[in-house]
Amino acid sequence: MPRPNGAKGNILPGPKVPNSLESFVCCISASNYQVAALLSATTGYEFATRAILDTGSGPTLIRADLLPKGLTLSPPGVLANGLFRDVNRGLLHIIGCVTLWVQLGDQRTPVCFGVVRSMSTPVILGNSYTDQAVRSIDVEHQTVRLMSV
Repeated sequence: MPRPNGAKGNILPGPKVPNSLESFVCCISASNYQVAALLSATTGYEFATRAILDTGSGPTLIRADLLPKGLTLSPPGVLANGLFRDVNRGLLHIIGCVTLWVQLGDQRTPVCFGVVRSMSTPVILGNSYTDQAVRSIDVEHQTVRLMSV
């Protein structure tokens, strides 16, 4: 998939700020707040993936094919009552929920994910993640300031 105009560089951890309780993660320039995330589900199972910080999305979502085979999903609960659509207006049917650890920079946060069968991006970190883990997003400098670790 080609990069959008103006996009450059790779997904990289952001600058380290000495003597600070805050962490930073860089976004890819002009690429919808994409960040590199390390997710872990069970002991010994972790994987790096790209994720989109979506401040307009309520739930945090993950594609089912990224999860280890045999992982038990919880019922979707209140997420099943919502009508969620992808960027192309396709319906996203949530088939269950799973709690994963999300690591951006040096911050690890447990997050409940809605699991979907298909989606154009591997992971969407929605408001259920950003409300508990993100202090601010600096569009001008392409950085995300995370809550204290």
